[in-house]
Amino acid sequence: MVPLWFFISLFCAEIIYLLSHGVLKKIDAKIFYAAILILTVAGYLISRHFFLPFGLDVAMTAQLFLLVGALIKKYDLINRIDWKICSALIVVCLIICEWNGKISMNQRNYGHFFLLMYIGGVSGTLLQMKFADFCSRFRGIVTEFIEYCGKQSLIILVLHLPVAFVMYDVGSMLTGMTVKVVRGEPLMIIGTMIAGVVLPVIIAKLFGDKPVIKYFCV
Repeated sequence: MVPLWFFISLFCAEIIYLLSHGVLKKIDAKIFYAAILILTVAGYLISRHFFLPFGLDVAMTAQLFLLVGALIKKYDLINRIDWKICSALIVVCLIICEWNGKISMNQRNYGHFFLLMYIGGVSGTLLQMKFADFCSRFRGIVTEFIEYCGKQSLIILVLHLPVAFVMYDVGSMLTGMTVKVVRGEPLMIIGTMIAGVVLPVIIAKLFGDKPVIKYFCV
């Protein structure tokens, strides 16, 4: 259950952020913002030499994301984004994805340029939140399915990787290519993304009341 590393690290990140916010912001907001930046950079520098238990270095590196998320909510930025800003965000995301390379916080791979990870991450997050806000204005089968997937996000997180591994093996057997090559094929990427959501949701729907599984379903 490799994906579950995320919960431990996220828990640590939340504790660090809330403690910093509760203590430092009462003194001065600027001190709090400075502390978040220091923690972020410190987490990155530590991860270049060794990994801390419970993903603490990742939790520190994620502090800037938590701060930006709080500011997005505070200033209601989603409702202020129009189609022009969305277009600009799409361009930024595409450029950074191509320029900065693959990002994996679990593996402490932050790309070629550390700052670009945050710019790309925040841009992509804003686009996804705006898309979700847009979809919420319409009611239908598609939006209801997306809403249901949101409720079952935990089971999707737990099972999406095993589903992908199975598809890689099947794709490798059918094509005769190595798993490494198969997983980089566009059709396989799209297929694993869809299957990684749909199959866990089906499992939740059919077996969500069964022992063990019920703890991951809503």
